This record gives sequence, structure tokens and C-alpha cells, in this order.
Amino acid sequence: AQALTSILVRLRLLERTAGDAEVLNNVEELRELTLGALDSVRRMAMDLRPAALDDLGLVPALQAYAERFSETWPTKVIVRVTDGLRRRLPPDVELVLYRVGQEALTNVAKHSAASLARVSLSRRRNEVTLGIEDNGVGFEPADKTQSNGTGLGLFIVREAVEGMGGKVSVSSVVDKGTSFSLLLPKARHG
Repeated sequence: AQALTSILVRLRLLERTAGDAEVLNNVEELRELTLGALDSVRRMAMDLRPAALDDLGLVPALQAYAERFSETWPTKVIVRVTDGLRRRLPPDVELVLYRVGQEALTNVAKHSAASLARVSLSRRRNEVTLGIEDNGVGFEPADKTQSNGTGLGLFIVREAVEGMGGKVSVSSVVDKGTSFSLLLPKARHG
């Protein structure tokens, strides 16, 4: 973002000094492209760690993401949270859970053709469970690779979750949908 801002400043300076109309048009076009790229970078940064996650916590951030997702994709998302999550979790746990939910819903949008996805978040004692189920096309687990059919995003998520002592599972039935869940043990109150 800083590099793009620096490019914008230099393009504005160039725009002021350009005497040739063709050069000026090219500089204006470059400035518009750079503004678009800067906006995209800022949106991506917010998606990676939205301010709501830091300010309000996992539950409101996940609910806001699900709402935006439902407005963007033809899949309605219902979020169900149990009372065990009234208090905040440690920031690293909240971030992993948020990113997992985000990645799982992205996979729903890309692959499932689902009309409905359910996100459940619960906590019992020191274990937090996140589940995402959809009513999409599903897949035959035997046809998928050793990574249980997960793409690079969910492979990275699996590594992060297992690095925290958690477990990830993905199951699917053709024409019935896919179910993704993770369990994080020892998730203390933040």
C-alpha cells in the first residue's frame, strides 16, 4: 500500500508537468489503475484481519463476514453461536477461526453451488469448534487427493490448526453437500 501511494504521488507530479496530451492521458490511466490496485490491497488487508476482529471480537467479525458473503454470493449464510463464546478468545485463536471460516466459505462460493451454508461456532470447556456445512453439489471423497480435496487455502488452514494442536475434518456426499469442521483444544479466555 505504501509503494502504491508513492507511485500515486509521483504520477500526480508527472501529471502536473506533462505537456504532451498523449503522455497526460497515459499518466491519468496509470493513476486510475494504481488507485484501483491500492483499493484492492486495502480491501484484502481488511479481509485478512478486519478491524471488527480486533475491536469487537470473533463472533461479530464472523457474523459481518457472513452477511457480506450472503450479499455477494447466491448462498445464504446462517451463523449460529453458543453461549460459551461470550468472552473473548486469545487473539491468535480468534484469527485462526476467522480465517478458517473465511476460507471455508470461499470454497463454498467457488465449488459447491450451494444455496445455503451454516456456520456454527461453539465452545465447551477449553475446546472451540467451528463448523461449516453447505447444501451444495458435494464431491466423492475417494476422488480427491490426500489433502481430502482441500485446495491450497484449506491446506494452509489445516497446517495452522494442527500447529495449534487442533484437528480439521472435511466430509462430503455427492449431491448432498460438504461439511467442514475444526476443533481447537485449550482455547483459553483472552
